[in-house]
Amino acid sequence: MALGLLAANLFAAAIDGKWKGEAKIESKKKEATTVGLTFDLKADGDKLTGSVLNSAGKRGRTLDVTEGKLDGNSFTFVTVQKSRKKGDVRVTWTGTVEGDELKGSYNAGRKRSTEFTAKRQ
Repeated sequence: MALGLLAANLFAAAIDGKWKGEAKIESKKKEATTVGLTFDLKADGDKLTGSVLNSAGKRGRTLDVTEGKLDGNSFTFVTVQKSRKKGDVRVTWTGTVEGDELKGSYNAGRKRSTEFTAKRQ
């Protein structure tokens, strides 16, 4: 049991900090666009908190991490983007910590997910 808790804490500590990355999305005009992402994450046992700065559009938006969970080197969390036109948009993020890299995907309720990568800063 103690070894399991130690391993969970080691993976949790591995995600703490700032991560910079990007995702490639397809615009409404079917053009590829690169979106900058900055993650600021903090683990507390199997809980994950923090924020994500999304640099898409005319200005960046910082979104709070909610419902964050860690399981070994895997993580999941939700961000909520406020929109006057569409109402609140829930975005579900999933991924893994692999050394100094985050790899994963996010989905805002669409048919397919968008993949992202980020490196520790």
